[in-house]
Amino acid sequence: MPSQPIVIKFFAPVIDVTINALMNAVDQKMKQGQHTFVLLISSPGGSVFHGLSAYNYLKGLPADITTHNLAVLTLSESFFIVAVESAYPSSSPISLTWS
Repeated sequence: MPSQPIVIKFFAPVIDVTINALMNAVDQKMKQGQHTFVLLISSPGGSVFHGLSAYNYLKGLPADITTHNLAVLTLSESFFIVAVESAYPSSSPISLTWS
């Protein structure tokens, strides 16, 4: 029987500290045997370098990750969205933006 997905809220800027915290949270849960995640994203933006780091990390995981965009999406957060198999924009059609 598959386990329930772990929901992780990323409501922060995309910077070294927050991306490291995200990676540590996922690593910890994967060590406990969890391989299904839902990532809720709402961020004001941040470092493209750290966004790419998050992309490479998420893309390389042997896990099923679904993302939900809960607000405006800038370039650095867009890496989260394209790194996973399933991604869902905000329910508001005007809230998804690409820069």
